[in-house]
Amino acid sequence: MAETNSKASAGQVRCPKCFSLDVRYSKRGMWDSLLDFLFHMEVFRCRSCRKRFHLYIPDEGEGGE
Repeated sequence: MAETNSKASAGQVRCPKCFSLDVRYSKRGMWDSLLDFLFHMEVFRCRSCRKRFHLYIPDEGEGGE
């Protein structure tokens, strides 16, 4: 089962390489934390092909209204 986070559910994320839904949050490094802080980027890893990728996750408060 995928780990959950308040920003997004990893089960809703698709791998950009193999399009698998078997994706989990990846461990963060210093640069990953900076990307999250500046651009709301989360780091994921595909369990099928092992591809590590970043994805923009908008804050819950962000919206047009």
